[in-house]
Amino acid sequence: MQNRTSLRSLASFESALLTKRAFSGFLHIPVVAPAFLRYIYRRAERHQRPLIASINVVNRCNLHCAGCYWTRTEREEDRQELSIEGGIPLLHSLWEKGARQFLFIGGEPMTEREKVEQWVCEVAQLGGISTVITNGTYGLPAPGEWPRTHYFVSCDGDRTGMNRVRGFDVVHQTNVFELVKSVATQRKDVMLAMTINKLNVDRIEAFVREVATWGIGGVVFSFATPNVGDRQSFYLSTEQREQAVQDLLRLKREFKDFVAMGSRAIELLRPSEVEQWSQRCPTFAAQSIRADGQPLERCVFGPTGDCSRCGCNISTSFVALREGDSETARFVTFPARRAGIS
Repeated sequence: MQNRTSLRSLASFESALLTKRAFSGFLHIPVVAPAFLRYIYRRAERHQRPLIASINVVNRCNLHCAGCYWTRTEREEDRQELSIEGGIPLLHSLWEKGARQFLFIGGEPMTEREKVEQWVCEVAQLGGISTVITNGTYGLPAPGEWPRTHYFVSCDGDRTGMNRVRGFDVVHQTNVFELVKSVATQRKDVMLAMTINKLNVDRIEAFVREVATWGIGGVVFSFATPNVGDRQSFYLSTEQREQAVQDLLRLKREFKDFVAMGSRAIELLRPSEVEQWSQRCPTFAAQSIRADGQPLERCVFGPTGDCSRCGCNISTSFVALREGDSETARFVTFPARRAGIS
């Protein structure tokens, strides 16, 4: 009887930590936030509940970027996209399951700006944090216009790298790199996300050195993740990827927090490390949702993604948290700080 009472008390205590007020309150305390996140991760792992929800706002995009995982898995699928009203119950359901950070992706989510705005406002009312992941070609809201929200803009290198991967926006008749620069400059609530592949691996350092002058919140990196059996030349060899990770670690030492990833999260992108952790990947921590509101199997890359060659920085961040890495825990609180709540 005493054990059952203790378990009920523990469950009540844990639930209280995830309420709107408690969640925001702990993120407001820089010294406490990393330890709080490590605790929340362990709790989520124990119960196999998500911490992050990744939602495809639309199943459309104005660009055709080389190697895009969404193009491989979703572009040709005929999805009935959720309406604004239809997405509200989904957000509440994901919140009840444990999600506290919501990633709004696509396709290109900003093609439906009103929908994204309504959804981030709903997330804010729940007490969560929103991250809009966009190619930047449809612009961004003004700083602070959307509550508890920050932005990742995809930018696959400097001008040379971007031209190779993304090229020209035929909808807006503009060079994509110039559009990204115009929306991101002097925005601390904006970070740039570079996905590394054979087309742009030689532009990593040039990219960091250029965008470090833009006045943005920082940069993060991932590697293009192939499907099982995919051997096309777009993806890095083991040796190339190892060298790229070494380059990232060197830039991390030089640019410090501007490279907004923990060193351990970067190290875990090494092929030898991926081989070890991918067999126990914390996919439970991020629930991925299609544009029609149905869950994607396993993770954002779908059931055909090659786990043994995964390049996802979200996965490595969760693995680093599982290992107890304090630096990664600090960087995981970056969304809260960039969203203006801590």
